[in-house]
Amino acid sequence: MITGLLVYDRGLFYQWIEGPDPSMGKLWQAIRKDPRHGDIEILSEQQIPIRLFRDWHMQLAFREGYWGSAIDGLVQAPNDVLDQLHEQPQRVPAILAEFTALGGGPFARALR
Repeated sequence: MITGLLVYDRGLFYQWIEGPDPSMGKLWQAIRKDPRHGDIEILSEQQIPIRLFRDWHMQLAFREGYWGSAIDGLVQAPNDVLDQLHEQPQRVPAILAEFTALGGGPFARALR
């Protein structure tokens, strides 16, 4: 099973995807073939000892107030967190990891 987080902000998508190698391979093939996906940049690719988003099939996060409470189950991310995705692209994997309680970072605490 694939799990992870999809963040949309300012016209860009940031995504953390995790799962077993065979599933990840199939997913990447599908993403690369899909014409809706372009300018894909892999910021980090590595084995991790545990899933950070094990309970999130693919959670969507967005800027506070952007969609309000129109859609159940969406994570409203603090604006300063999303600003950091744009301002510090080298830290995107670490920032995304903090969206989970396992990340234990300040963003995870703010999102609970």
